[in-house]
Amino acid sequence: MLFAKKRGYHCLVLFIQGEKPHPYLIISPSEVAADVLSTMKKLESSPLNSEDYLGSLAPFAIVQEIQGLSKIQIHNDSLSWSEPILYTDYAKKVGDRLQGFMSEDENVNEDLIYFIGEFTMMQDNGFLAPF
Repeated sequence: MLFAKKRGYHCLVLFIQGEKPHPYLIISPSEVAADVLSTMKKLESSPLNSEDYLGSLAPFAIVQEIQGLSKIQIHNDSLSWSEPILYTDYAKKVGDRLQGFMSEDENVNEDLIYFIGEFTMMQDNGFLAPF
C-alpha cells in the first residue's frame, strides 16, 4: 500500500483477542492521529470493547502507534487482516454496529451515545478543521 501524498501517516496497531487472535492496522493522517488515538483508548477501556458490541473487531488492545509512515508494503495479502484500513472506514464499521444497538435497546447507556457521536465524526472526517 503506497500513499499518494507526501505527508505523514500514523498506524495504530490493535490486537484483536477473538477466536482467531490477530493484529488490526488503522491508518490515519498525522493531523487527526491524536484524536483517533484518544477515541480508541477510550473505547479500549469501555465496556463496549466486547464481541457482543463490536463483533469481530473486539475485544481489542492497542499495542503500538507507529508515527510518520509514508509507505506500507504487504508481503502476505492472503491474510484477511494484513491490509491496513483507513480510519474513516474503521469508524464506519464501528459506528454502524453501535448504531444498531440504539434502535434495539430502550435503555441506551451514555457510552453508546458518546461513541456513536465520536465514530460518526471520525467517519465524516470531522476531526479535520474545515479551514
